[in-house]
Order: sequence, then structure tokens, then C-alpha cells
Amino acid sequence: MSAGPEQPVVQGPAGWCRLLPGLLLVLCAIGAQAVEIQPIRLQVAAGAQAGDLSVRNPRTEVLRLQVDLMHWRQGPDGDVLEPATDALVVPRLLSLEPGASQRLRVGLSAGPRDRERAYRLRIRELPQPPPPGFVGVRTVMEFSVPVFFDSAAAGAPPELAWRASRDGTGAVLVEARNDGAWHARFSRLRLLDSAGNELARSERPHYVLPGASARWRLPVAGALPAQLRLALGEGGSERETALRLE
Repeated sequence: MSAGPEQPVVQGPAGWCRLLPGLLLVLCAIGAQAVEIQPIRLQVAAGAQAGDLSVRNPRTEVLRLQVDLMHWRQGPDGDVLEPATDALVVPRLLSLEPGASQRLRVGLSAGPRDRERAYRLRIRELPQPPPPGFVGVRTVMEFSVPVFFDSAAAGAPPELAWRASRDGTGAVLVEARNDGAWHARFSRLRLLDSAGNELARSERPHYVLPGASARWRLPVAGALPAQLRLALGEGGSERETALRLE
């Protein structure tokens, strides 16, 4: 299971989750209603064992939520979320009156942190009984917030190695390996030829966790040169790295 809360992220029975650019605020809209989370990505300093988030209910009805902290790792098939055994969140059940806020405390057990530890805070709305006479479909939301506990090497840049290959459909598979102690994050990937022409792009949060690999599929039509470039974007900035097609 995987999810991210930052740039349209969740669609389906859970509704929509979208980041308002420039704000540490996520609005998960169900019709005209929403739930507010601050911040949308929690980074806990190396010298601290806990961090806080705030959940607010701007609706006109009571909002009931269940909160679970999941250990986050990356495997060959993508993100893997498993119940955390070395960290916890309190409280796990929330009942928020209209306009009310609740602080969530995320804590980590003691121990050395030679690498940043990654988790996701999964927040699910608990369904309410429908009002008398209600006819229709009621939707509930579910989304997750990345949580990182810094290591002693906090601030050290990720150490990324890149590979690219083509799959059976002709798409380019771009893979990054991170041998650093800190995660890498990009909001945009653009595949370019040597002249700088864009061949494909992916716009969503892209993470590479410490000691892990992540892979993304970029559909491309036609032949490709062996020498490519990958533009890595975050906000309004962008940097490029050389990429050889294997």
C-alpha cells in the first residue's frame, strides 16, 4: 500500500486530497467539506524523539478519525507500509467537533539513528450513521502524511545512482538508488534528450528512502538516443543529471 498527500494524491472512495501550493496545509475535500492537516510532511530533528501535527475539522458535523503509524520502506514493487513497532502515535482515535483541532504526537523509541527513519501516518475517516431519510452514497476519506526522524547525519545530501532501461511497452524505467543517510524528494521528473527536448514527465511526489531504490515508469513513443538527461524538479527549481539508456 502506498500513498502521498502532497500533489493530487488520492482518488476513489476516499475522495480527493490536494496540496494548496505554498502552504503547509492539506485539504481533503469531500464535496464542499474538508479536513486540515499541518504540516503535510513531518521532519523530526536528530536530537528529538517526538514531533507534533495538528488536525482540524472545518465541517459542520462531527468528524471521527482513526490514526495509524506505518513503517515505510521501498521494495522492488514499490512502497511497502507495515505497522510500526518502534514508534507510535497518540491519540489513535479522534472525535472532533465542528471547528475543533487536535494535536497528534508521533514518538520514536530510543536508540541510535545511523540513518533517517521513514514512516507514514495513515489517517482514515470512520463512517458515521446516515441521517434519517438519507438516500445516496456517503464517501469517507483516507490519506497519509510522510514522517521522518532525522539521523545524526541530518543535512547530508542523498547519494543517488541512476539507471534507465526500456520495458516491453517501450516506456522508460527510471531507477534511483540512494546510498545516503537522508531521503531524496522530487515533485517533478522530466526525461530529456541531449538537445533538451522533453520526452516524458511525471508530476507527483517522488521519494527515494535511505538505503533503498525507487523506480518510475515514463511512457515514451518512438526510438530513443542512448544518452539522455533527467531533470529533477522541486518547487520552482530544477537540476539535471546524465542518464544512459541500458
